[in-house]
Amino acid sequence: MKKAPVAIIVFMVGLVLCLGVAVAQEYYAVCPPAKIGSPVEKKLSTAFCLYNSYKIDKKKKYLTDATKLLESVLKEDPGNPIALNNLAAINVTEGKLDKADTLLGQALDSLKQKPCLVRLNRVCDVNNICVAVEPVQIGGGNQDLEPMVKFNKEMVKDMMANLKSPKAKVGQ
Repeated sequence: MKKAPVAIIVFMVGLVLCLGVAVAQEYYAVCPPAKIGSPVEKKLSTAFCLYNSYKIDKKKKYLTDATKLLESVLKEDPGNPIALNNLAAINVTEGKLDKADTLLGQALDSLKQKPCLVRLNRVCDVNNICVAVEPVQIGGGNQDLEPMVKFNKEMVKDMMANLKSPKAKVGQ
């Protein structure tokens, strides 16, 4: 009979540990807080983390918070192509293809004025339409962001055309 209380204690400890992990995972989602440089870079990284969290948990709050962060970046750094690209990815997720197309156009305009080299350390798809990037010390990368943004814009245009096609089904 002494084994029953030990089993209950082990069960309760396990339950508490699982709950603690769940709470920590909710707080940090799928990645730790940003540890990179400037406030803009930290916001971009956190927004990317929230976007990835949405892909896993499908909680609208993650997209809302990511959108707020990216809009904040654009207030601080108008025309930031990474923020515009990632905001476009969120808009694709929400089915706002016209807005995503506009944002990607703005990102391309910005890149024509000031090219952006990044290190694409994470790439994620949005219904096979857009790609979001997380900056790793912006300016310290060696990959031009412009080809990826062009590719994203072409994919959004293709999806818009497919939705206007009489054979297309909404939600493809």
